[in-house]
Amino acid sequence: MAKYINPYTDFGFKKLFGEEGNKDLLIDFLNQLLPAHHQIADLNFRNVENLADLSASLSAEQRAIYEENLIQYWGMKSALETAVEENKIEIAKKLFILGLDDISISQATELTIKQVEKLRSETKKN
Repeated sequence: MAKYINPYTDFGFKKLFGEEGNKDLLIDFLNQLLPAHHQIADLNFRNVENLADLSASLSAEQRAIYEENLIQYWGMKSALETAVEENKIEIAKKLFILGLDDISISQATELTIKQVEKLRSETKKN
């Protein structure tokens, strides 16, 4: 069992930043990301897990802005995931050269053994 909360998961992020008791932590986290002229002094937590309730409270203009931001978010998320995956592949290729075995490369890059094996066979062909 994991000893720490993973902030990259939905559960972990909400546990760390989505509870009233951790309000100061969330404000500090957001203020580290935001420019000085957009600093947050206080915030309120709302349960927006049900998007039907959320979308019902939005005007047409707000809904359009929300949908545009959602499209941009998924585009950025996809680009970031692609870049991370490409980086893992480049690291794996360097580890091939160093002579590491597939299990070690899998552990180092978080690629599956099958992905490493496939990459190794493709690399040998080229």
